[in-house]
Amino acid sequence: MYNFRHGQWVRFSHAMPEIFKNPDGKCVGIYQQGGTDALGAKTDNRVMPCNIDGANIRRISEDGNSIETLQLNPTELKDLEPLADISHIPAKRQLTLAPGWNPLDEAKRSGWTE
Repeated sequence: MYNFRHGQWVRFSHAMPEIFKNPDGKCVGIYQQGGTDALGAKTDNRVMPCNIDGANIRRISEDGNSIETLQLNPTELKDLEPLADISHIPAKRQLTLAPGWNPLDEAKRSGWTE
């Protein structure tokens, strides 16, 4: 298992069509560490998958009364690993990254090896 950092880009296998797929067919998302949110509620570790624009995926809740952001349990994701190639991040999100930032550096800090 990798030691993911909060906010780290990750890739994984999943069948949901709304999730952005990188060139090797893996889904892309951002790892979020659990803790306590702004309202004091406890949250679990999760992966926030993104769409082709790099945005969170929103859906109508199961009860139909609200809109939720899709969150996936990292322990249930097949092949979850750090994303190491910046070209595998959706193009619109690449435009928001800090100059010189490279996901390969983060992937190596997480225990990923080439």
